[in-house]
Amino acid sequence: MLRAFGAALAGLVLANAGGAAHAQDRPVWKEVAWPFLRDAWPNGRAFFCIGGDCGDGLSLYARTKNGFCDCTRGVSDDDEIDRVGDVYLVAPDFKPLAPSEPESLAGMNGRIRLYDATSALQEKVLSLAGGRDCNAFVAMAVKSGAFPTSGAKAAAAFINEPSFSKWVAFKQGGG
Repeated sequence: MLRAFGAALAGLVLANAGGAAHAQDRPVWKEVAWPFLRDAWPNGRAFFCIGGDCGDGLSLYARTKNGFCDCTRGVSDDDEIDRVGDVYLVAPDFKPLAPSEPESLAGMNGRIRLYDATSALQEKVLSLAGGRDCNAFVAMAVKSGAFPTSGAKAAAAFINEPSFSKWVAFKQGGG
């Protein structure tokens, strides 16, 4: 489902970005509808990126989970990113491919970790999570096939843009 959605969206993003040559120069992010069923947390925001560090397409899903984070340490280790992340939305069966790494996300200390979603679609999911004041911010970048290192860079850069960081702070009750 996500693969077909991403492929269709890639054509729209390229058309709106002025063609393939222009889109290859820099990442172009477009907000799209949240594709997941409702769960215990509010829906978040969904984006599709093409070009630049996003390559031929990268999906990003982000939301806040207020009251769902280690109040003293935030997202500071593998256990915490595994617990608060949304990888289960892509596939109920997944496995981490490497230990998590520290990353600054939307003005808070966080972690990133790559997973293999063992669904038939062979997707790789990069979980990005940060926390402060008992509130978590979680995002996941999803890519079919190999996940490029530049994809992690593109996702973190987008999350750290001032307008996106402001949205996170607002959703966490700080803005």
